[in-house]
Amino acid sequence: MTAYAYLSMGAEPVAEYYFDRILQQYQDLLVKGNSIHFMCLQNLIQISKSPAHRIRYFNSLINRFPQNVNTTELYLRLAMEYEKDSQWTQALRAYTVFLEQPDATTIQIPGEPDAYKNARHLIDYNSSDKNWTFETLEGLETAVRKAIRNYDWRSLDKYKAKVNFFSMSWKQDETDTNAQEEFSMRSFMRGNRIRCSDTLDPSSTPTEAYLRTTGWSTYVPVWYLYFRKVNFPLDSDIHGNWEWAGIYYGDKM
Repeated sequence: MTAYAYLSMGAEPVAEYYFDRILQQYQDLLVKGNSIHFMCLQNLIQISKSPAHRIRYFNSLINRFPQNVNTTELYLRLAMEYEKDSQWTQALRAYTVFLEQPDATTIQIPGEPDAYKNARHLIDYNSSDKNWTFETLEGLETAVRKAIRNYDWRSLDKYKAKVNFFSMSWKQDETDTNAQEEFSMRSFMRGNRIRCSDTLDPSSTPTEAYLRTTGWSTYVPVWYLYFRKVNFPLDSDIHGNWEWAGIYYGDKM
């Protein structure tokens, strides 16, 4: 087969052309019980660099050969290609279908260790009103500092992200079940003398920031408030804004 010859020479773009040509111009055949079109698609998803092409190949595998592939993994990879191609509506649909698969929470996908968490976050985020973000880190930091200074727990509750807000130790993972239990800041502000560091933690970056605070409780007085830049290109109004995404308990390890 010409496509395999070019593939063996490392001429992947030319090989892709011939594999794709077989799909477009020739009916499928079985060779020793194996579909020629299926073999072409397997090669194409390995060598193609074009999101638009890969979208077509993944859809073909899912629709034509569901019994031969792991459709759960392919729905995720299809969604990721839609994202790369800026087809946001289709990406959300594919992520939703991925999450609906019975093994979505347990599947191990090579190169995507947090597949379920990331997809769940994206869908939940899209469904929320997203009214807790700030245009700048400075604006968020100023608002949080003022609320702490005034013991204004209602404002702090308002500023907390309403999707996947976490509170945990530095050793935990934010996907842990007990890391995302909802609570009000009221319980921790009453009767305590809470203070903030004068500046953000030196480990802060252009996309993440930490504010060290003290006085929250007798057992764990130090909390690091975690701020991060919103990465959500599906909504240009908030993409690049900042949110208060979580709390780390105790001093940094």
